[in-house]
Amino acid sequence: MYPALDSSTTDNSSSEFRPAALADVFDQFPEDFLFADSQGAILYVNPSFELSTGYQSGQIVGKSLKELVKNWGDGKRYAEIILPLSKGETWRGIVVESTTHGSVYSREVTVQPVHDGEGAVVGFAAMAHDTNKDARDDARILQSQKMEAIGQLASGIAHEINTPTQYIGDNVLFIQETASHVLALLGQYAQLLDAAKEGNNPQALMKEIEEKIEEVDLEFLLEELPGAIERTLEGNQRVAEVVRAMKEFAHPDAEGMSPFDLNR
Repeated sequence: MYPALDSSTTDNSSSEFRPAALADVFDQFPEDFLFADSQGAILYVNPSFELSTGYQSGQIVGKSLKELVKNWGDGKRYAEIILPLSKGETWRGIVVESTTHGSVYSREVTVQPVHDGEGAVVGFAAMAHDTNKDARDDARILQSQKMEAIGQLASGIAHEINTPTQYIGDNVLFIQETASHVLALLGQYAQLLDAAKEGNNPQALMKEIEEKIEEVDLEFLLEELPGAIERTLEGNQRVAEVVRAMKEFAHPDAEGMSPFDLNR
């Protein structure tokens, strides 16, 4: 464990924030954290570091920081990092690192000197942030936004199509019922015609036809039928317009930029 966080030099007062509590903070810190002494010997890595890299604390503690940095690239990278640190400055950069699991991931690393009360460098602290995780989070957020947009779009399309399909269905049902009554009457008229041709008395058939006409209200049916057909065609046209608009939206035919009416 990081020596400066040793609790042996502190009292047991619960009113003070003790170094032992600070050690717990680093153990639970969600980012990778490492501490090395002034000579570059690694003294501590937190559990997040172990989880990200696949290295256990026992495999890292005691090794040279230079040895770890070699995993970030060639020797030039180490010189690039150590130069500002030797001047007491902080180094920040993106490194691509291999884990013990064989995977490669990108991390944003910050390494800074730790000074004592007199300004002397007593060690180096490094913190790494997984930039791949940010990319994955961004991808998940983008996917969620896409699905939300698709849901809203689908709801809007359903609403636009639902209204015309409802009155298409109502009118087609009316046309179907009207057609069945008209066909039945045509059948009776055919029987009447045959009876007249054969010279039979058609009075009974004529009475049945008159009763049927009154029963189905033929005058009303014939009056409403053209309108029902017209409304059905209008509804079908409306659905076709919605589908065509969606096709234009998803697969625009024109290449390049062109004026477009957003209100439409």
